Amino acid sequence: TFSPVDYQLHQLFDTSDDDNLLSDILQLGGCARQLRSLISDDVRAMIDQDLYHLEPPVGVAEQIVAGLVESRAHSDVIGRVRDVVRTLHDPVEVFRTLLVSLDRKSDMPSFQEIIEQCSVSQLNSLLVAQDHTSDLGLDVLSRAVAGFVQTRKNICLDLLLLQTLFISGASVEDKDGSQADEIQTNLIHQAARLLQLYFTLDYILTQPCHPVSHETFESNLNRLSSLEIVNVSNMRSMWRQDVSRWTVLDMFLRYYSKLRLHQYVIFHYMKQMTTPAVGSGGNLLFIIEVFVCELLWPFNPSMTFAECLMSVCQYLHLENYLRLVAKWCKVNSYSASFLQGMCHLHSGEVEKAFVRFSESRPGAEIEPFLMKLIDGSGSDLDAPPEISYCLKVIDLFESHRLHHLVVRSAHLGMMFDDPDSCNVAVLWSKIFKNFIELEQYEDAYHAVLSNPDPSRQKDCLRQLIVVLHDRGKVRTLCTLPFTGLTEEVIDIIETRARSIDLTVGTKCNFYDLLYAFHMSKCNFRRASSVMYELAMRLAREMSGSSALQRQGKCLLAAITALRLVDVKYAWIVQPGVSGVDASRGAVSPKRPVDDDDVSETTKNLTKMRIRVVELVEIENQHRLLAARLKIMQYTGDQSLSTGAGLSPEATVALLVQTGLYDDAVSLCERFKLKLHSVFEGLTSRCVRLTRYPAESMSSTDRWGWMTENNVDTTTTDMTLSALSWDLLKKYATTHTKNDSRYLRVISAKLLSQDVPLPHWLTALYKQTNTPEYMQLLINYDFLDGAIAVFHDYINALLGANKESFGLRNMLSATAPSVWIPYTIVDQLRLLVRKSDSVNLTELHGEFEARLDVYMRHVDSASQAISAS
Repeated sequence: TFSPVDYQLHQLFDTSDDDNLLSDILQLGGCARQLRSLISDDVRAMIDQDLYHLEPPVGVAEQIVAGLVESRAHSDVIGRVRDVVRTLHDPVEVFRTLLVSLDRKSDMPSFQEIIEQCSVSQLNSLLVAQDHTSDLGLDVLSRAVAGFVQTRKNICLDLLLLQTLFISGASVEDKDGSQADEIQTNLIHQAARLLQLYFTLDYILTQPCHPVSHETFESNLNRLSSLEIVNVSNMRSMWRQDVSRWTVLDMFLRYYSKLRLHQYVIFHYMKQMTTPAVGSGGNLLFIIEVFVCELLWPFNPSMTFAECLMSVCQYLHLENYLRLVAKWCKVNSYSASFLQGMCHLHSGEVEKAFVRFSESRPGAEIEPFLMKLIDGSGSDLDAPPEISYCLKVIDLFESHRLHHLVVRSAHLGMMFDDPDSCNVAVLWSKIFKNFIELEQYEDAYHAVLSNPDPSRQKDCLRQLIVVLHDRGKVRTLCTLPFTGLTEEVIDIIETRARSIDLTVGTKCNFYDLLYAFHMSKCNFRRASSVMYELAMRLAREMSGSSALQRQGKCLLAAITALRLVDVKYAWIVQPGVSGVDASRGAVSPKRPVDDDDVSETTKNLTKMRIRVVELVEIENQHRLLAARLKIMQYTGDQSLSTGAGLSPEATVALLVQTGLYDDAVSLCERFKLKLHSVFEGLTSRCVRLTRYPAESMSSTDRWGWMTENNVDTTTTDMTLSALSWDLLKKYATTHTKNDSRYLRVISAKLLSQDVPLPHWLTALYKQTNTPEYMQLLINYDFLDGAIAVFHDYINALLGANKESFGLRNMLSATAPSVWIPYTIVDQLRLLVRKSDSVNLTELHGEFEARLDVYMRHVDSASQAISAS
């Protein structure tokens, strides 16, 4: 009965033509069986433990052989084994042949080559090959491959022990010295390496798969797929099944090499088509076992197995696998370093990952795995392998949001290309992008300046401005020097500002940013122009109280900036829009109306005219807007928030109607308007409050307008009516110095409503313009009042209380001339004479008497002047 070891030896050499070699192999197999019987399971477990901890296999074998040789219980078996080994025709050739057979590699043709060699009939006859790639077939194959690897591990251990035993007994006979040297120098180390190889495969393949959540698995697949590190097209259905019962080998066979196994089965059947007897099921299974081992082979340039572990998120097994092969497998060392970096990256050891990725860079142009990695980078640049590899690593770090490592990797990649090349420009763009993510804006700015490509430099500059704006870092943006790029910065911000939709509210729009930028550079006139432009757009494109408030703030900001300029230059050149259809109303030029095309909507905006706007004009607009907002605040009339701006006259009228008389007076003075409407409105309100005092006490809301005027409302013993008259008195006193026109307005309003003139008004009117006052009384048929004023006026001319009429002199020969309004006096005499009123008849006598007295004084004064 053959053991698995003997069976594989027969499989390897049953077709050999060298009888001596076959005889030596069979005898050596017998020696191996005898030696194997001396090693207990505990010793084999100890060997596995030593190999797992990377102990040198040769040293482990020497300890075991030394123990067997020193044991008296095993002396007979050891003696027989040594005798058999001495009788071999060529021990060195036997060991070499066995080791080469265990280390051989088969050539695997491509699937296209297989199809090209097969006819249609041959392909149709190969359906039976699919038996080995079904689920049941793969279970069988998994067990077979596991046994295959374990058996070969045992063969390698047997060969290592036999070689060690051969070397230990070589000193007994000098004739074996040269063969022992060959074995000790080369073959024993080859056996040790193969033992480590098959131990690694045996250990890793039999480990159960680590459980991975669906989210982690999907995230890993998406990241690897987007970076084109591996092909994961057949992996997405993997985690729909229960993998907790699978070993690593089960997973590998099912979800990575299934297609390649099918290709290999087709190739084998096609190759054996002419000799069907040879293509038996057992022979095919053995060939597939060898093929799977070749896929798992650590020296395989494609690193199929390691790539599979990475694809299915088995990073712990991958890291352990790379640790076990690192000491003795120097092939694909750079690729292994890259995969170790992937493991560190997955476990969060990012600094170790960076070191590993940096160490694997030289392999980008010599190792197939890394060459395939950079070939799939999808870059259009004709970059050196080092740069392509660097870009791949940068993409990998970016997918994990490790921005600081992206910056370090990019700086490292710049060492391998010309400073002015387009590849370096790409790396500077990467550095800039990740400095932005790290919120290191000054470093990002320096990256912009360092970029040798003007186009990429402008793109990065635009992105820097937009990011700083969106993140509210206006102060940071304004403090950056932008050496040589100031005009480009202004152009970018202006373009953004004029393209934004003002109806979308933002904490800080690009107009605010541009204003702050100009102010920081002490360019006050351009800052004022920016805010004025925004105010114009708000007036044209938006409506509502919030839009008016924003417009007012913009005008105020424009005024503030322009006041910082010398008075001679306190003006701006503002582009205005002409040719726009007024019927469209307050509509954004960005938005189409009635399904018009946007280009048609904005066609008229191309006709521009230049106008000069002075500081005074902006201040006037702001005052009108502020008054409009104040009216809306007190009246709640939202209809004022729509439509074009109000004229000064209309604004004054609304202020008077609202009761905001101080604001109305101030506005009239600014725009040089007459105060007639103010005095008429206030006089009417005083009359109404006097006649209907209950209105002044029914609600506290009626006091609101009074608080907005400069009147002391803290006095509790005064009614609203009394305060209103006081306010009218204050205005009349203030604005009637040597001018009675507003007194005439007040008096006419009162007299037209049969309201007696207050004492202060008559006194002020008499002092300012007595003749006009008398004429006004006559016009409104207050003849008795006019006569009374005439009497007082005559008395004042004769020296009695002349100050009350504003007279500086009295009637005297030595004083300047004085006069009376003869036309008005004649009109008054005529009206009184014709009147039927008894009271006026009596007053007429007094009137004539006073006039006679005045005339006598005039005659006396005239005679005195003539005499002198």
